[in-house]
Amino acid sequence: MKFYVKQKLFSAKNKFTIFNENEEEAYKVEGKMFSFKNYLELRRMDDSVVFSTEKKLLTFLPKYTVYDASGDEVAKIFKKFAFRPRFDVFKGNERYYIEGSVFAHSFGVRNEEKIVAEIQKKVFKLTDSYEIEIHEDHDKELFLFIVIVIDQILHEGKNSSH
Repeated sequence: MKFYVKQKLFSAKNKFTIFNENEEEAYKVEGKMFSFKNYLELRRMDDSVVFSTEKKLLTFLPKYTVYDASGDEVAKIFKKFAFRPRFDVFKGNERYYIEGSVFAHSFGVRNEEKIVAEIQKKVFKLTDSYEIEIHEDHDKELFLFIVIVIDQILHEGKNSSH
């Protein structure tokens, strides 16, 4: 199943809309203004919270924790030290590996056995836009949210290098 993520162009805080393969709005993501922990929420279109995340402060490389609507920890996302963008995601006993291309335009998400999702950044757009193909239905909302968190991490790296 395919999804499309589009960032809002003129917004004081991070805002994304996620469309399903029929190009219907399925989810939205919003961040809090002036949040040191880069707080984000994934919401369904009825405004119910699916996941939220916060960045752990005072770490060498970015680390984020994902929480469900009840505030229980669901997953942890760790940026790895590498030439190409790489991330580890731990969800309970499951581990996912995310590896991006040199310019961070495409990513593969795999578990120990196979690729479970593929992410393509749309290059010639005014805002960040992604196409996400999820090969299995389970954890689809988590994978969609992870794309947004990775986008945040990549932008942090660009902003801190100036």
